[in-house]
Amino acid sequence: MFCPKCGKENNDESNYCFDCGFNLHSESKEPESKNYPTPEGKIFSGWASLIIMLLLGRVHNQYAIAFEIATLIISIYLMNSKNQTGKVNGIILIIVWGIWEMIGLMSRLSMANN
Repeated sequence: MFCPKCGKENNDESNYCFDCGFNLHSESKEPESKNYPTPEGKIFSGWASLIIMLLLGRVHNQYAIAFEIATLIISIYLMNSKNQTGKVNGIILIIVWGIWEMIGLMSRLSMANN
């Protein structure tokens, strides 16, 4: 079933759109987003995850790895959203994430050579 509001494909059993929160069985075009995060909330989550990832540094523990993975997932999700602001923020987040990962890779390679 495709959402009449945003066009996102949903399961046939779904009552609400996974992307915009629209009630799929409603006659109205207004989304019922009270139970779903807003695009601003998703963008905030991505930036918060990135900042925490950067603050943890190159620490190799489960928390640092969790925030690296969360930043990657949120970035990809935002890049695929229909919201233009979300797309731009997703692209910026994935670029910063990629640079951070490349720095980590280069530092590990330089340590291996010493």
